[in-house]
Amino acid sequence: IGLEQNRIICEKQTIGFDVVSIDIGSTPTIPAGAKGIGAKPISQFLKWWDEFAQSNPKQLAIVGGGTGGVELALNMQHQLPATIIHLFQRDRELMPKHSPWVRRQFKQLLIQRGIQLHLGETIGTNFAPEETVWVTHASAPDWIRQSGLKTDAQGFILVNDTLQSVSHSQVFAAGDIATMMNYDRPKAGVFAVRQGKPLFENLCAALKGQPLKPYHPQKTYLSLIGTGDQAAVASYGTFGIGRSRLLWWMKDFIDRAFMNQFRNLG
Repeated sequence: IGLEQNRIICEKQTIGFDVVSIDIGSTPTIPAGAKGIGAKPISQFLKWWDEFAQSNPKQLAIVGGGTGGVELALNMQHQLPATIIHLFQRDRELMPKHSPWVRRQFKQLLIQRGIQLHLGETIGTNFAPEETVWVTHASAPDWIRQSGLKTDAQGFILVNDTLQSVSHSQVFAAGDIATMMNYDRPKAGVFAVRQGKPLFENLCAALKGQPLKPYHPQKTYLSLIGTGDQAAVASYGTFGIGRSRLLWWMKDFIDRAFMNQFRNLG
């Protein structure tokens, strides 16, 4: 991106802009030289999964014991019951952003399902699985920092309450790639989804020269976490409930309803 000339620089062409919105998400942090595949981008991961699941694998390692890593481990175990799955977490606790009750429920469930837990550990040279899936904390591409946009310490675009870059007012950003300067919120899909409407409205207002409206993200949000067997656990702040098939039905209904919005955009 060329910020001085307001240009998007592609491989074969350059495109000018008046305002631009950068909403490219994030990818898991994978150490230099490490083998394996990230859980994002999802298109690449699904292609790998289709091939891997048919190869009769004996062992699989998942690095990252947050919500995504735990949910992925349970779903993979359900799909591949004969495969030994190892889950590595650097912290001593799984899912640190959830309540102690939710953490206990999932730890017990992982053990019941035969998933090998390695808490307080990082994957090293003493363990060589057939494949490793990285579900570690979010990272931003290097070109964001190199572009001249002001970023946080992790390289994510710093934005104000109107989702504008704090250094370049013609640049907007939302979702995982953005860090709201006035709100400390995790990189979670619930925030990206809710930023969509105010982002659109502020992009339109910026093009019309109208005042922009601030967006204030919620402090607490509901997580419906699947357990791989068509059941789910609900987590909300310090509260939790489940596991139940009703919660899975709710999760599935909400997810499908959201995705169906994008089927007929023409």
